[in-house]
Amino acid sequence: MSGGGGTGGAGSAGAVSAQIQVVYESLNSTATQLTQAVGIIDEVTAHHDPLADQASAAGDPKVTGAITSFLHTWSYGLGCMKSDAKELSSDLAAAARRYQQLEAAIAKAAHKGR
Repeated sequence: MSGGGGTGGAGSAGAVSAQIQVVYESLNSTATQLTQAVGIIDEVTAHHDPLADQASAAGDPKVTGAITSFLHTWSYGLGCMKSDAKELSSDLAAAARRYQQLEAAIAKAAHKGR
């Protein structure tokens, strides 16, 4: 939708009007970037098992345990980020579609009113 932000009520005491500006291209762009981030997370997590295998070769059980613990926590965190990024990407793309549909409906209604 186009428009600026602001309030005011020309001619009506106490009346308030607000305009919202949504740049749905930005919503789509952000959704795309988040989807790309999910791909990067997938690439990074693909290295978990080889790293865990190398940790067991460290020799010292304390070092092996520390590396294994780190990898577990790291993988869990990446999984959470991936889940959140996928959900946010989907929600942003849906919002962009809805705003585009709304803008088209408003334009169509305005055109019919002429």
